[in-house]
Amino acid sequence: MKKAFIYGAGYYGELVYKKIKHKYKINGFIDSNKKKEGKYLKKKKIYSPDYLTKVNYDYIFIASMWSLEIKKTLVKKKINNEKIVVFPISEIQKKIKKKKGWKKILKNILEIFKKNKINYYLDHSALLGCIRDKDIYKFGDIDIAVKF
Repeated sequence: MKKAFIYGAGYYGELVYKKIKHKYKINGFIDSNKKKEGKYLKKKKIYSPDYLTKVNYDYIFIASMWSLEIKKTLVKKKINNEKIVVFPISEIQKKIKKKKGWKKILKNILEIFKKNKINYYLDHSALLGCIRDKDIYKFGDIDIAVKF
């Protein structure tokens, strides 16, 4: 079985893990967030990106919305480009079901923002879904940014 790491120790990384764990031996997760380093996700250790230069593996599956930036960083670290796989978000998104009650929760959050005069805007996948598909919850979450 081919050995792999998943770059991204968050929700998306967990979804990729579920998708590929039967096809690859997952040696761990990689994340640039220092607070996650040394912790575990799905009983797999989370390592810093520098760890990739010290071990052998067949693939790195990038599971992040910042995949292009991560790939560029890995290539700069002399990671073999053929081992880097940007996991297509479309493979994961078709499995996500919309949770009930999200509109009510969003409405409550927006009322709190309005009451406290907090300016906000849609960001990332919510903004993309809004512009492209007129659906802010298309990707299973809603990204709201607040200028702080």
